Amino acid sequence: MFSPLQDLPPLRTVIDHHQLWAKKGLGQNFLLDMNLTDKIAQSGGLQTATHIIEIGAGPGGLTRAILKEMHKYDTIQHLYVIERDERCIPILTGLSAIIPNRISI
Repeated sequence: MFSPLQDLPPLRTVIDHHQLWAKKGLGQNFLLDMNLTDKIAQSGGLQTATHIIEIGAGPGGLTRAILKEMHKYDTIQHLYVIERDERCIPILTGLSAIIPNRISI
């Protein structure tokens, strides 16, 4: 199955490009291990969901994994992403452009 996410650059590259670092004051930890984020998304019970809310998406590590899982299930209609750190919004907006009408930030 083709996923438009398969051609994305590694998250570390995206973080470096946007000159991001985790801010301790925001309690940030960026998940860079895509194997870990895939396991989290797969164990989240998404197959029964119609809408998903991700709070604290950061640069989108887990967001990418959730989007990959969304392609597997017809029941999932939309992903709502909440992020307080404005530095991450352009990255999340880029993900939204790749999969239009499925993500709200």
